[in-house]
Amino acid sequence: VPVVGVVLLIFLAVLVVFLVGVVGWSSSLSTLVVVVVVIFFVIVAVVVRIIMVVFVVALMAVVVLAVIVVGAVMVVVMGIYLALGMAMEELAIVLLTILVFFPVITGLGFDPVWLAILIATIVEIGMISPPVGLNFFVRSSLLPNVSLNTICHGVWPFVTADIVRLGILIAFPAISLWLPSFMN
Repeated sequence: VPVVGVVLLIFLAVLVVFLVGVVGWSSSLSTLVVVVVVIFFVIVAVVVRIIMVVFVVALMAVVVLAVIVVGAVMVVVMGIYLALGMAMEELAIVLLTILVFFPVITGLGFDPVWLAILIATIVEIGMISPPVGLNFFVRSSLLPNVSLNTICHGVWPFVTADIVRLGILIAFPAISLWLPSFMN
């Protein structure tokens, strides 16, 4: 919009100069040509800038969307492992799900060793988490005189510590990959 205003003002100025007769026809025509060329370049520059801004915004949107999709896939996979960890034994979970999730996660570019460590950690969290975790009921059967409520309150600090550990492993994959890197 400001460009259109500038174009109209310059065109009107050239027209007024020509009508008043300050300059002759040939000099006002050459001035008009120069003004039109400058205006053309200004319009081209504005259009190119708009195209570049749209391209950069679209590229940023694609990158953000890709990160969100990858993150969403990891959250869904970890949620499935957590839910299965509350109801099944660890080896059975891994044997049933690894053929489905391994190609997907490694196809997204994640390290297989890091994935295995995350799976072991999340399944462990599921197995000790009340109220359904298998190890929760094992503890309650080993301690018959202790109520389930007491065991539940005693387990939460460990669940919280494991969740913090899982967050650290997700945020800093190099921690879980440092020792296996010496096996090359």
